[in-house]
Amino acid sequence: MSEFGDSLRPVGDFTEVDGYGYYDPVLLHESLHARLYRIKKAGKQFIIKTPINNDAFSIELLKREYDISLSLSHPNIASVFTYENTTPVGPGIIMEFVQGERLDDYLMRSPSLSSLKKIFSQLLDAVGYLHKSSVVHNDLKPSNILVTRVDGDLKLIDFGLSDNDAYYMLKTLGCTPAFASPELKAQSGVVDGRSDIYSIGILMKEIFGRKYSSVSEKCCQHNPDNRYADIDQLRNAWNNL
Repeated sequence: MSEFGDSLRPVGDFTEVDGYGYYDPVLLHESLHARLYRIKKAGKQFIIKTPINNDAFSIELLKREYDISLSLSHPNIASVFTYENTTPVGPGIIMEFVQGERLDDYLMRSPSLSSLKKIFSQLLDAVGYLHKSSVVHNDLKPSNILVTRVDGDLKLIDFGLSDNDAYYMLKTLGCTPAFASPELKAQSGVVDGRSDIYSIGILMKEIFGRKYSSVSEKCCQHNPDNRYADIDQLRNAWNNL
């Protein structure tokens, strides 16, 4: 995952002799519902996502996220490995550690247009793969998009608000208002892949500014029926500019 600068702090003097196998946890980020730690095992770095509360509902939601994430395999989606009931920081999802930075931090360094096109194309690849896997991300935003430091590749993270057909009755809609579609913010009606397309339109404006505005504006139509129907349509429109 990304590095969060001054927010890094150790959470205990754990070593492998504790019996967990994991050691040296460092808190990277805390949200309303979860904590992200960088943690080590056998000399390798991982990310562990734990719930803020260890009540049955929070654990069930975390396991649901794990089940959705585990089924995904794509070069532009951070890998999920296991769900652990016992670690130095409690139960959690063990994930790939991505040596990179958040999209908003990356954009502050004024990358080249070719680099921006590359990561946007990779974003479309990742979201298109999700939709073909019957998964709607529901929280596409800069902090859930990492750019690797070595190759400048995109990695999509955080499926805590994602939904798929198998978990329809369990879904808990949530969003980041600045990037969420009107239907997602209203938490009513049909929320499908076109909701993610709305968020991609907002991200396009963040990435490219006024460039490609004809595409981003169609993505951001209030009525889902007036947006691109799917990622393939969106990609074709972008490629044909």
